[in-house]
Amino acid sequence: MIGDPVAVRATISLSPMRHGDRVAEESIHAAEIHAHGPRLAVTVPEAHPHTTTIHSGGGSVVIQGNAVLANGSVVAGNVGHIGNLGPVTPTSGVWAEVRVPVGSAVYVVATAADVIVYGPVAAEIDTAGTVRTEPN
Repeated sequence: MIGDPVAVRATISLSPMRHGDRVAEESIHAAEIHAHGPRLAVTVPEAHPHTTTIHSGGGSVVIQGNAVLANGSVVAGNVGHIGNLGPVTPTSGVWAEVRVPVGSAVYVVATAADVIVYGPVAAEIDTAGTVRTEPN
């Protein structure tokens, strides 16, 4: 979040934190934006990686990420930390850059995201992540 001395209105830019992250891109596409007078609300749905379900006998196993069936064996990325082969690449999340006029009041709910505030902004931040303030 940036308190921008030349900004005359709030702007927000959303992008995947990791280039090519399809799950984060889907969350950005599903983001909702509402403006009511001087109030701007942007809601980005939590990114959930796709799952692969493999049915076996009477039960089922759910694997986060991609799974490949090779000669009757499931090859997946480090399921249960037991050194299985193959990559599982969970989403890295969505980067949000918010610019507001200096002195704006901002309320942020960021679940577990880290938040950095640059410049003079009155901010109330609700996150399990870290919050850092820095002069502009």
